[in-house]
Amino acid sequence: MHIGRRIKVVALALAVILLLPVGSIEDRSIVVTILLIGRITAVRLRFKRLQHRFGVDAFRCLFLSVVWIVWAWGNARARLGHGPFHMIDVPGVWRGYPFMYEEWIIVLNPTVKTWREFHWFGMVADIVILAIASFWIVKGFSTSRGNTFVVLIVVFSAIFAWLNVEPWVDGIPITLRWPVPGTSSALTYGYPYKYFGPSDLGLRTWPLVINIAIGCIAWSILFAISRVVAERNVGRLTRR
Repeated sequence: MHIGRRIKVVALALAVILLLPVGSIEDRSIVVTILLIGRITAVRLRFKRLQHRFGVDAFRCLFLSVVWIVWAWGNARARLGHGPFHMIDVPGVWRGYPFMYEEWIIVLNPTVKTWREFHWFGMVADIVILAIASFWIVKGFSTSRGNTFVVLIVVFSAIFAWLNVEPWVDGIPITLRWPVPGTSSALTYGYPYKYFGPSDLGLRTWPLVINIAIGCIAWSILFAISRVVAERNVGRLTRR
């Protein structure tokens, strides 16, 4: 590895550590590890071979979908401050990553009451991060021809992930059903099949697997349709 490249890797690692102070040390370690692996010459060459084999469009659509799905999962998931993708020193129940945009407050005295505080700055900051990541991916695959169908695939992928991570109350996502009637024991998870609910003793594996399979199959079908549409458009342009 050349000296100039080493300096760039060190600069990226320091930027992640210093610019993500809200994230846990585990999260920052994961990001730094991914950056370091991405700078290895052998890995970059292997990636280019796969890119030439499967096509630039496929990789662009795949990377955008993964980024949007992870973003939807990270921002829809309710946490208590533990586990991956969590912020340090944040009490209570909250959502949003890397910036918190929603806090849930539960009061048990004298009756159960719930309300939430919404932070627009955190939501806007999270959206900006998603926009920057999407722009970086699109720019990296700038030689690929544009396809508006890919945008629909990416958005639908994120919505499907959000519906599976978002808590549900009485068959309605909790974001659209507030304030929450009763207690948190009424929450269910899963779309279209419920994989966790108040009557379940643990996570129901098969409904979760089926939901993931439905998402992957739907993504593949939509991507295949987008390839057909793109090839037809190219054929029409060449005939002209």
